[in-house]
Amino acid sequence: MIPRLFLRRGVKFERIVSVGLAAAFLFLVSVACGEIFYLRGIHGSQTFLDDAIIGAAGGFIVWGLLYLQGMRQEFETARERVRLTAEVNIHVRNALATMSNAVLMQNQADRLRLMDEAIQRIDHVLNDLVPTMGQSAQARLFN
Repeated sequence: MIPRLFLRRGVKFERIVSVGLAAAFLFLVSVACGEIFYLRGIHGSQTFLDDAIIGAAGGFIVWGLLYLQGMRQEFETARERVRLTAEVNIHVRNALATMSNAVLMQNQADRLRLMDEAIQRIDHVLNDLVPTMGQSAQARLFN
């Protein structure tokens, strides 16, 4: 059982499972190398080959875990972009609907007021929701 102390400090359960599986895999590789050397009549302490195999297996596990982590990060970034696009789409559509309704108004003062409000909404969306180049890697909406 995993102590709750580790879970409270932000250690994710899947990371603990990944580390446990990696340790178990390396243990099995070590045992298998030892058995193969024993069957061939070579004592494990006489060669560095089992250490090299265990090191390669550990490196492969680290590479695989880093690859999976990179894939998850790319997926989360894409999901974040989709959310941002949807949010911008909603705000811009609402502003454009206001503009199209303003065109139909007879009173020029009301028409101009609604057009200004719609333009201010679009300006707000572009300035506050969409990050500018180089300022932020993430939209301010999600901070």
